[in-house]
Amino acid sequence: MHVESFAHGLLPETKIINDQLVKINSKGFLTINSQPSVNAERSDSPTVGWGGPVAYVYQKAYLEFFCSKEKLDAVVEKCKALPSITYMAVNKGENWVSNTAQSDVNAVTWGVFPAKEIIQPTIVDLASFKVWKDEAFGTW
Repeated sequence: MHVESFAHGLLPETKIINDQLVKINSKGFLTINSQPSVNAERSDSPTVGWGGPVAYVYQKAYLEFFCSKEKLDAVVEKCKALPSITYMAVNKGENWVSNTAQSDVNAVTWGVFPAKEIIQPTIVDLASFKVWKDEAFGTW
């Protein structure tokens, strides 16, 4: 599939990682949500900005996808050598696999604004992941 054939409907943020998403999907991973890594981008950036001007935003690279059990096993095995990568996976039957504790909360998007504490609008944790899992499998 040619990248431009579907890139026009993507958010500007997604276009940053579009080529990588195409490669991932071509290997049997059906991506459903993602974000690129962002390190101190201005909050008024038309691509990744949010929350108003005069601040900086940050994001961890993040990817959600459907895959086969065999593909998941391969990802888990590769992640053993990459301790800075966290993963969480669950199947429709509630079997959960992760390299995080069930009580861990992982911030994946945050902002630094003048005269404010860090604003942390996006987190990933087991409780919200399980709620999202039900919706995702229901749609699937």
